[in-house]
Amino acid sequence: MVDYETSNSKCKHSRRIRYPFGKYKRGFDFFECCKGLVLLRHVARDSGNTLVIWNPCTDEFKKLPVYPPFESDIDMASVEFGIGYDSQAEDFKVVSIEAIRGKNGVRFRFRLRTSSWERLKDLVIEDLSFGSLPDMARIPVNGTLSWIVDKSGFKVIVSFDFEKEEFKEKKMAYLFNESYRTTLCVLKESLCLLGFKHFDRFAGKVGELNLKGKGKTTSGTELFTIKLQNHFGYVRNLMPLQYFGSGEVLLSIEIDDGSFIVLYDPQYDTVTTLYEYLDPGLCCSSHTSIFLKSQISLNTGTYLREYAD
Repeated sequence: MVDYETSNSKCKHSRRIRYPFGKYKRGFDFFECCKGLVLLRHVARDSGNTLVIWNPCTDEFKKLPVYPPFESDIDMASVEFGIGYDSQAEDFKVVSIEAIRGKNGVRFRFRLRTSSWERLKDLVIEDLSFGSLPDMARIPVNGTLSWIVDKSGFKVIVSFDFEKEEFKEKKMAYLFNESYRTTLCVLKESLCLLGFKHFDRFAGKVGELNLKGKGKTTSGTELFTIKLQNHFGYVRNLMPLQYFGSGEVLLSIEIDDGSFIVLYDPQYDTVTTLYEYLDPGLCCSSHTSIFLKSQISLNTGTYLREYAD
């Protein structure tokens, strides 16, 4: 975990947390930050799958009750999860989607206040398939959480409204040409599309998506392009983390030798390195995310630091 101080544009290493729920099988799955709370899934050798809501600022955590039974015999590790805040109910919610035979999704919703799961109306989309999402795509925007879903050969953005508990879908607009691999991210409190070239890995583009229009397809505008070869050479991965009012963008960059957190100025095409990871085996830009510190209590009185050496 790294602290970034906006007042002096510096990053500093904070600490590592020992997780208390058994030995690793495949490590952690990260399912979003929302108002300072983080949703994690831990797949362990000796204790199966565990869902946890954690406040990294206070280290308080809540282990969610056993996930409700599926209609199909499927490993929970293949289920998609998300956390969001219902401002009307003043409550945090967790939503889950289980793809069954690639055709539809069984959905459940968990309320933090009542600590209980409830079955929702199934999501029916032909050939339902969730692609691998970077951590920065797992952040709610205006009370909704979005995924890119494959539907009959084209890309659809499916969004869940935590207040209305409804799913909506729109065909995704292609802001970049076919040479760019695309994924979602969140900047300027807006849902954005990151384009990253498949082959030369020398350029990245970011565009802002608009899901509020009346049409069946999203619209969007390009925010900036970064010519990666000018600063880093060949780049294995790229992820925008935060957009500042000055126009600068916080980026996570992964190269063969390690990963870097940098401040990029699109206007002047300048890069300032803020933090670097020297071990390439420990870091991946798609698994880098930000959260804003919060003192929100989970009312459990259980803290991860109690398990540290």
